[in-house]
Amino acid sequence: MKTFLCSNRDKLLAKINGQLAFLEVALKALKDADIGEKLVTHMHRGITAIRGTLRTAESPELEVFVCDLEDLLGLICAGELELSPKMVALLRFSTSALSQGVDALRHDESVEDAIKEARDAVFSLLLDHAVTVRR
Repeated sequence: MKTFLCSNRDKLLAKINGQLAFLEVALKALKDADIGEKLVTHMHRGITAIRGTLRTAESPELEVFVCDLEDLLGLICAGELELSPKMVALLRFSTSALSQGVDALRHDESVEDAIKEARDAVFSLLLDHAVTVRR
């Protein structure tokens, strides 16, 4: 039974890594060109897909972090936050932290250590904009 659960979890994590690869490409495109709105909408969908996958991966720390990222991207999509170079840097940093968190989960290491700094930065930004976070 444990082998099946590990195999299933590995499939879920591989699915998340696929979405993360897409987000990395999207962030590079944001840096290279001014195609913001449409790309951020696709990134929002990617984060939403990751959140859905994480529900079955049993990692509440990552799930909460992804919810915050989803809220942040939602604000950008709605035009409530500007897609400034600083925001792009925060999204890049958060995506990298999320990738490290997934790797930590895969190796049964502390996810908290991998995402702490990025999670705090995203959550602080959301608090600054008085976002009501739904869980």
